[in-house]
Amino acid sequence: MKKKMRWGVLAVVLLLALTNPSIKALKEHLGLNDIRIEREYNFLLCSVYRMPYEVPNGNEGHHTEYHKYLGILSNFIQIE
Repeated sequence: MKKKMRWGVLAVVLLLALTNPSIKALKEHLGLNDIRIEREYNFLLCSVYRMPYEVPNGNEGHHTEYHKYLGILSNFIQIE
């Protein structure tokens, strides 16, 4: 029973590692190839990406905020 459990956990970890999406995949998912996207965290099983955007700050110009995405199983979930 322990061997089956071990193989099952190994299979799940391998599946997650092999389907950890790339920055290129996120750009294709968003349909935006000419933007800057950074990989903030790269865990073996998933990654967190951030895409900067400018927010007006009244008469003082602007400041940068970020959209964040979780990439897992070749999919993306916006988390911020």
